[in-house]
Amino acid sequence: MDKGRTSKGGREPDARHSDPRIRAVLAISAAFMLAMSSGCGFIGIIPLAAGIGIGLSAGGEDKEVEEPEPTDPLVSGVSPGVGLASGGTTVDVYGKRFQSTATVRFGSDNAASHVYHSSTWITCTTPSHAEGTVDVVVLHLDGQSGTLAGAFRFDGSPPADVTSFSASFSGSDINV
Repeated sequence: MDKGRTSKGGREPDARHSDPRIRAVLAISAAFMLAMSSGCGFIGIIPLAAGIGIGLSAGGEDKEVEEPEPTDPLVSGVSPGVGLASGGTTVDVYGKRFQSTATVRFGSDNAASHVYHSSTWITCTTPSHAEGTVDVVVLHLDGQSGTLAGAFRFDGSPPADVTSFSASFSGSDINV
């Protein structure tokens, strides 16, 4: 069409309908018209509210529906993963979204003590516990918790302490 000319019927072309977003909104709006019919014939057309469930504001602009950020703690690792059943092993718990008031559990038992370093790191001391593997849980005061399943093993055997040894070389004894 030449510049300055009008379309058939003497009207300016409707630029709103050339925008693909407008065409999409019109198509969606048309989809919300429900044609009712029965065995006796046509009953009528019932318009439904535009924008229902499609994320459009009254102005026709797209709206992003934002999911709320999670606030529950996430436990991603512990180090070391093995300690004595008698307790007393210092364990670093790693993850994210830890609160300063969080507590740590080994299975169903609270850690003997813990120190909050940051939202990603807590150091704690294991309680005494029966031998076996347990989940490590970080628990917030509001009841939210994060669990790392099977993350720690309580072992009943303490490491051997070497207090002395002796060796024999070519007939000479060496004692330490």
